[in-house]
Amino acid sequence: MRAPALLALAACLAAGVPSHAQTSLRWKLAPGETLHYQRTHNRNTLRRTPEGEIKESLLRVTEMSMDVEQVDADGTATVTLFIDRIRYGKQTAAGLVEHDSATEARQRLPASLQRLLGVAFSFKLSPRGTVSSVKVTRLTRPRNPEGAPRQLSVSTAESVIQLIPFVELPEAAVLPGSSWQQQVECLESVLGKRTSTVTYKYVGKKTRDGKEVDVLALDAKMRFDPVDGGTTRVEVRDAAAQGTVEFDNTAGRIRRKDETERLKVILTEAGRSTEEVIESKISIALLP
Repeated sequence: MRAPALLALAACLAAGVPSHAQTSLRWKLAPGETLHYQRTHNRNTLRRTPEGEIKESLLRVTEMSMDVEQVDADGTATVTLFIDRIRYGKQTAAGLVEHDSATEARQRLPASLQRLLGVAFSFKLSPRGTVSSVKVTRLTRPRNPEGAPRQLSVSTAESVIQLIPFVELPEAAVLPGSSWQQQVECLESVLGKRTSTVTYKYVGKKTRDGKEVDVLALDAKMRFDPVDGGTTRVEVRDAAAQGTVEFDNTAGRIRRKDETERLKVILTEAGRSTEEVIESKISIALLP
């Protein structure tokens, strides 16, 4: 009689043990450290006009440094983001245009690139990855040989959030299959204010380059609100993104983020309508 009783007790104990250990995901930054990331954006655009179809492609590689200035008692870090280098290539019917901020004078670069160079962006990053208090700060002369940056608009400072390699992590510990949501807003010059509702799903653990990482799947839905006073009417018919995130929970930082995005919009100005289908692949990787 004793053996069956022991077996029954063992079965009860085993039933109380979860089949998967829960994982609490958190950023862990230390004052004085610097993280180097590279963001690669491949974008292909198909533009349909009354005169026919036009195809364009764009490649933009942004190298950035994140200096951790201080970390509060609750783990919230004050971080300064520097854009170290931008490589840019655009292929159109007129030919290929290429730029590299490492080899060209600032004034020869497109305005969209110029406004990001020679500027430092400061923000706060919580242990869950929430970004707040994004602002432009002054650069020291060694990082900015051309002098202090010109004043930038608040919208420009806030739009840099697209470059920051962050993911808002869940409050509670997760198991494979756990999901949570995050909402991100940024301003785009033509399409207006973009509001993305991102759903993350915890997939589990894997090994990359000898390191264990936690894998998240993401699915995003987007909406756009027009810019006040804009002359172009924008109708968004398709706006979605999917991707994966590899988070190094031991070191407390993102190792890699890959995302594929598709937009289909109708732009109408002065009675003329143009359909654009924009497909983008965006990868952000932590550099050694």
